[in-house]
Amino acid sequence: VLRTQLDGDTPLAALLGQVKTAARGAQAHQELPFDVLVEALQPQRSLSHTPLFQVMFNHLREDGRALEALPGVSVQWASLGAGMAQFELTLTTAEDAWGGLSASLAYARELFDAGTMAQFGRHYVAVLEALTGGNVRTVAEVGLLSAEETAALLAKGTCSEAYEDVMPVHERIARGAQAHPERVAVVYGEAQLRYGELDAQANRLAQRLVKLGVGPEVRVGIAVERSVEMVVGLLAILKAGGAYVPLDPEYPRERLAYMLEDSGVALLLTQSWVRERLPVAEGVTVLELDTVDVSTEPVAAPQVRVHGENLAYVIYTSGSTGRPKGAANRHSALSNRLAWMQSAYALDETDVVLQKTPFSFDVSVWEFFWPLMTGARLAVAEPGAHRDPQRLVELICEQRV
Repeated sequence: VLRTQLDGDTPLAALLGQVKTAARGAQAHQELPFDVLVEALQPQRSLSHTPLFQVMFNHLREDGRALEALPGVSVQWASLGAGMAQFELTLTTAEDAWGGLSASLAYARELFDAGTMAQFGRHYVAVLEALTGGNVRTVAEVGLLSAEETAALLAKGTCSEAYEDVMPVHERIARGAQAHPERVAVVYGEAQLRYGELDAQANRLAQRLVKLGVGPEVRVGIAVERSVEMVVGLLAILKAGGAYVPLDPEYPRERLAYMLEDSGVALLLTQSWVRERLPVAEGVTVLELDTVDVSTEPVAAPQVRVHGENLAYVIYTSGSTGRPKGAANRHSALSNRLAWMQSAYALDETDVVLQKTPFSFDVSVWEFFWPLMTGARLAVAEPGAHRDPQRLVELICEQRV
């Protein structure tokens, strides 16, 4: 069992030296039975793979001249064909008596297909050419891809579709509200907001947010339960030019404290019954959406222009691989994403979309904004309903989702 540490900055000559040292060290202890090694190391066992290693390299020297020299014996070489793969991947190289070299790959078909192995073979040859060519200095400089593979990879990163009208989502919603102010926009229990009412409430709150210092690239925390205030709050932050940072009130206090500190928010929108659950640091301004009076603010939208590259929202990852990380998303990305969804699935004013995903998950973004920018109706599930399948079925029937 050999281990070699690979690093992009390692010179190829040094890498060969490491491999040589590892191979000689292993040969010096080749009498040690493999099962004794496994018993000593006690690796975590699994029925899905062999312990300690899953990839094998085997080099053979094949010289049949001694057999052919035997008197009265006729020798004919025959291939036994492919057998069962003992490991996930095995590379076998064979060196014949005249210095010719051949290579073959045996692989587990549950993990790899023939196309992948053919590509692997080409890349292996590219490594050998780099080792013998002398034009490449370090591991990172080895070019595995052929010209055709490079072109194909670049083509995958080029979008053939273009959405010319890259308008911020909140401006699309405002344009629709002006066109059909009496159409129902949001439904939450018995409460309803028409498009004109939603736009006016979000504008007034946005005016207040601007006075509190919100503008492009300013992150605003929002910790609320699913409600009409949640929809108004999110839309108002965008209208003020800011980027919203959703904070699920059900998260542990330690996680919320970390997210509040890491995101650097200086303004937090919440609800009066939620505020006591939040570990708000000193210096953070708190606005309770259910008690704040913005009726004296102008009903017109703030005169704030955002660029497509400005932040729209920051959603934190689950933290399953460590600390949660804030993923920053731009207005142009949000606009393009929803433009694509509309071109692919086409909502209109007869549609109803159920908003049930916690707003700390990225799926919630299109649940909130896509229906509102297309004139559809947004039906908001009550807090906790996303965990109750029976209640979701009832809502789907009640609201004709």
